[in-house]
Amino acid sequence: MKNHMMKLNPSPFKMIKEGNKTIELRLYDEKRKMISVGDTITFVNTADSYDTLCVKVTDLFLVHLMSYIKTYHCWNVVIRRKI
Repeated sequence: MKNHMMKLNPSPFKMIKEGNKTIELRLYDEKRKMISVGDTITFVNTADSYDTLCVKVTDLFLVHLMSYIKTYHCWNVVIRRKI
């Protein structure tokens, strides 16, 4: 299991911390391809780098999103519980 660091804006950071947001959508780039179920993600609040939240990756979903320019491949990290 690996730990991954990701920055997160204050609003979604607060929503995840309070349990109101359980899915985080990110571009499926080379960095995100390294994430596996069971890994942890440490989210860092962009407004305060000392404010962090560690969560466990419980599911990964590959979602194809249509854009008016081209198709992008994105995925969701489903966060069900804090550790």
